[in-house]
Amino acid sequence: MTEFPSLNYSPLRVMQSTRSSPSPPPEQPIKRPVSRPKLIHSKSNYLASASSAAPDDDSSTDSANADTEVEDKHTRDNTPPTRPISPLIHTRISPQIITTQKPSITPVAKPQKWALFPDRISFGMPFTSKDFVFDVRRGGEAILIIGGALLAAYRLQLHSKQDGAKERWITVELLVITALSLVHPALGALRNRSQPILVQTPRQSLTNRHLSTSTPSDSDHEMSYIWMSDARDYRQCPDDGSVTALLFVPLVASTLLHLSLSRSSASTYPSNWYIEAPKELLPSPYHTHVTASEALVLSRRNLVQLSTFCSFILFSHISAWRWKRSRCPTSSLYPNALAIAINGALPTPEDSLIPRNEVKRSWLYTKFCLLLTFVALLIRWVVEASQIGIWQGKGFIPPESGNSLTGLLLEPDLSYTDVILVSLSFQFVMYVMVRLARQGFTLGELGVVAQGATAIFMEAANLTISRIWPVTTPFIKTFRLPTPLLVFQIALIPGAFLVGFLLSPILVLSRNIAQKPSHRLRFPQDKTPHRRALAAGFYALTSLIVTGLIGTWAKWCLYGRNPWLWVVNWIVWEGAGRERGIYGRLCLIAYWGLLGSLSVAGWSRQLLRMRMKRSGGATSSGLGRPVNGSGTNGIPSGTSPANTLSGHGRMRSRSIVRPRDISPPQTPTMTELLDAADKRLPLLGLNGRRKFFHALAVIMFIPGIAIDPAFSHLSFSVAFSLFIFAEYVRYFAIYPFGAAVHLFLNEFLDHKDNGTAILSHFYLLTGCAGSIWFEGPSKALEFVGVLVLGIGDAMASIVGKRWGRVTWTGNSPKTVEGSAAFAISVLVSAWVLRASGVTEPFWTLRYGLCVVLSSILEALSLQNDNLTLPLYLWTILVLTGSVQI
Repeated sequence: MTEFPSLNYSPLRVMQSTRSSPSPPPEQPIKRPVSRPKLIHSKSNYLASASSAAPDDDSSTDSANADTEVEDKHTRDNTPPTRPISPLIHTRISPQIITTQKPSITPVAKPQKWALFPDRISFGMPFTSKDFVFDVRRGGEAILIIGGALLAAYRLQLHSKQDGAKERWITVELLVITALSLVHPALGALRNRSQPILVQTPRQSLTNRHLSTSTPSDSDHEMSYIWMSDARDYRQCPDDGSVTALLFVPLVASTLLHLSLSRSSASTYPSNWYIEAPKELLPSPYHTHVTASEALVLSRRNLVQLSTFCSFILFSHISAWRWKRSRCPTSSLYPNALAIAINGALPTPEDSLIPRNEVKRSWLYTKFCLLLTFVALLIRWVVEASQIGIWQGKGFIPPESGNSLTGLLLEPDLSYTDVILVSLSFQFVMYVMVRLARQGFTLGELGVVAQGATAIFMEAANLTISRIWPVTTPFIKTFRLPTPLLVFQIALIPGAFLVGFLLSPILVLSRNIAQKPSHRLRFPQDKTPHRRALAAGFYALTSLIVTGLIGTWAKWCLYGRNPWLWVVNWIVWEGAGRERGIYGRLCLIAYWGLLGSLSVAGWSRQLLRMRMKRSGGATSSGLGRPVNGSGTNGIPSGTSPANTLSGHGRMRSRSIVRPRDISPPQTPTMTELLDAADKRLPLLGLNGRRKFFHALAVIMFIPGIAIDPAFSHLSFSVAFSLFIFAEYVRYFAIYPFGAAVHLFLNEFLDHKDNGTAILSHFYLLTGCAGSIWFEGPSKALEFVGVLVLGIGDAMASIVGKRWGRVTWTGNSPKTVEGSAAFAISVLVSAWVLRASGVTEPFWTLRYGLCVVLSSILEALSLQNDNLTLPLYLWTILVLTGSVQI
């Protein structure tokens, strides 16, 4: 253990003394035998063969150690990333393992890569002692997003010359939010010329911190957080994504408004959308009749106001918390070296600002939310009293304006009720995501997801208000057309989260019982019956809430039509017509079910082979039979789920081998066929396993989108809700499927899935379904998500890892070759769809330019590209007029 001579050491000296502490001298290495036995994956078989072949005990011990090293290396290469063990936990290591020399293996020389652009460019600020350090990667990402926002503002400015001043004020809002998004990155780029900065990776252990005197673009103190949060609540990433958090959703909302203004008098849906007409409210003494297309324009104006307001709330959080942290004296964070050694990490300003008590922390966050809501109401009153068009108020469109909505009494784009609902719901969603899905989001991903969730919540609220007060409500303020597709999406996705909120006591109790070892329970013998009872209650109450509360709301919004019978009737007979509906949609369901079953069964077999290879001693012929006497819930006898759960919800897949839960019982003929296939199919690495599902998305989704996009719209909503329930079952260890679901998903995790919740499949589904959920008028826009993620992203990963030699910057792993493969594959795939008659013609040069810009964003951005990349390409395709709208 390191000795500290004094208690007033600085953190840097403590770290240097820790690193420079002398280690005990190693013993003499054991002499190796001349002949070594062949390595065998089974440790027991290998030890037996080594003991019979070795001339003495030393050679046997040496061989066993070598075998252990080979197995540990193989396990490290195939095990998904997990959090590092605390440096305070000292593992006893055998002296033989320390002193044994590893076999000499000639390393394979990797091709040297070189960067296309420098990491940073420094400019001297005149008349000051500071430098402006421009990070090329972060700056390039910001330029692409800001360029899209400026293009959207320009498009809306052109509409303002025809439709009045409302779009002109929206343009002003976009420009203001664009300027605000640059404030914190610009302040963080200023550096003192003579002061060396300590660069630290956020919240890592003391022994793992990387210290240098370079520019602190990755410094913990430059990260932006919301109120009462710190780096431990976010995914570890050098870039917080503040520009994405503040500007990305307003960019998408402005694009939707531009799309509606361009087609305000035409049919919104393409010709192959087989769905009933959207609902329109009847005229009343309080308002005139508003058509569905006119209501969509007004609603999307409200969406832009909502997104800019949410960005203002988020900017206020970032600024207030950064100011609060800056007032914390740095000297008080380092009281003595002993405290640093006990904590295992250098303290941060948040350690003295955030209380450890969760109730007190939530109360402080709630007080700040109420204060910020009051400030927002005050600003809303000021801009209305000053007749400023930002977050506009109620008024008539004069008859002399020449607008199609002449004489219409407009509801305010952002009323006082909207300000309260949006502010509280947005801040509540952010805090819940940060606290419950810890280390699952960066700030950029948090802002995008929270604003999307707030928009869906407001759609549900406005749809409900239009049903309660149809006489005084001028139009249905939903951001998509108010068809049954929207009603079912709101019932499925927010309804799934509502189920989790209502049943949270059962879910938390189920997780606590599953986590605790049997000897720590009051009634250890009743652990399994209690888990079964909680699972039965969860399934029963879920069915009751779905069929009762959610089903009743859907029936009410469908004007008395039973939602279950409507779905069956729509799938079988209506929509595509009797001659196509009964065959097309049922065939799509069968096709998706067959592909899903084959992929899950095949991957279960593949993953089981990998686990057997890690543990050793198992052959493929025994994959269909249980081993080691599995007990209830597929867990070996004497093992509880608590032994497999880490502190943040991760299960250690190496501690459980459960063949009968992962692979179904098989006949001898089926076993022989699968064994023969196992000998020819290689074991894929993590990247191959993840990209397989990208390719599966292409095979599954393209036929559905081409044949019946309206049915694909509903299917995507159903799949998203099923993913939510699967995450409930996995994280809260719901009997009997919790462990099986976790073991399956655990093999597909990468460094971006280090939080409590597994989000990759949600992002992949959202990216593929986003272009369908936006209900654009062009067929070419419907395939954007699938082409980008299913083909472009997969090809970029394969080509970049295999043949990539030139990286964009030194601090970015993405290569120019991978980006070129992305752009070429997406453009060629779009041309194939155009040549086959699936999509309408498009402008190839513009389309290719937009794809190239998206490929550059994919290379520079550290946010989850499954979420942002398809939406970005969709927006710039619409704004540049690359497709026919």
